[in-house]
Amino acid sequence: MRGRVRFVLVVAVLALSLLFGCTTILQKNCNQNLSSGVCAPNQPLYCDNGNLTDRADLCGCPPTEFIVNTTSCEKLTSNPKIINLSYWRYGEVNLINFTVFGGLAKYQSQLSPYYECPQNRCPSDDEIEGVIEYRNINEPKQQEHISDLVKQIESITSDKMSQARIAISLVQRIPYDENFSLHKVCRRVSNTQFRCAEETKYPYRVLYDNLGVCSEKSRLLVAILKEIGFETVMFIFEDENHQAVGVKCPVQYSFRETGYCFVETTVPSIITDSMSAYSDTNKYRPSPANKYGLYSNPKILKTSSGIGFDGTISDDYMDAKKYDELKQKDKWSEMDYDVWQVISKRYGIFEITFIRATITYR
Repeated sequence: MRGRVRFVLVVAVLALSLLFGCTTILQKNCNQNLSSGVCAPNQPLYCDNGNLTDRADLCGCPPTEFIVNTTSCEKLTSNPKIINLSYWRYGEVNLINFTVFGGLAKYQSQLSPYYECPQNRCPSDDEIEGVIEYRNINEPKQQEHISDLVKQIESITSDKMSQARIAISLVQRIPYDENFSLHKVCRRVSNTQFRCAEETKYPYRVLYDNLGVCSEKSRLLVAILKEIGFETVMFIFEDENHQAVGVKCPVQYSFRETGYCFVETTVPSIITDSMSAYSDTNKYRPSPANKYGLYSNPKILKTSSGIGFDGTISDDYMDAKKYDELKQKDKWSEMDYDVWQVISKRYGIFEITFIRATITYR
């Protein structure tokens, strides 16, 4: 009977160890083949005067774990939670239930804000932004989880154009972080080192927090579209302090004939529409009568290679033009109002309508 109780206790301890991400094995003494001051095969165990102790700082962690409290390891998949990601399709809101992990979010929050130049070959002050964007978008431990989200999108439709539209709507509908102040990504602190903004989130953190600003949501969208197989760029408007995504498309529908269609990530909007009401744009407007849009020349950073939107993007382009014409009007006719209703329902942009007290309907 005692033997059975002991067996049950051992099984219970092993189960708890797996549940809480504990990598320490039951054996606490170094075996005869392990010298003092040497790491054991089972990370993060270390032989210290005949005793096995956790020393992740010396021995590292398994690939699916990361260092916490200097010596211990925690699973990247610890503290799971389910979030509801909404997207607009066929005139209504749809949901994707997606599991995110606090462990991975915690790991990314601990990543160093410093960029160390490899072999003293530093990018220039102008180039560093692109280097950091690439690093954040392609952070290796988040790739599997971005891929899992894309698989859910692919289960909805096999059409690549539709997959891209779902991804765009999904990111646009993630709430905007009103309390975050966007600032320069990195600054040089020495000949071999840059210091980057600690507050800037990696794409996975935007998913986990279900919150982000234009630059963070743009990185998330690029990471998803890259996984689907699209060619993308980042439009960085330094004067207006704004960031958006460009997706490869026929040049006649692209943003300023760049070959990339403009995609706003801050709020739900029509693909190709760059004429939203942005702050900090007054001094760049060609005319005081033109109330909307971005007018400075953006920096364009290529972020992925692949396919682009086909000719069906022309529908979005024409709807965006109609929508923008309505925004410039101070008074609407009954037909104007009908057009606005149709376009708003098609793209799910009721909640961010530009109708204001200064616009009257007659």
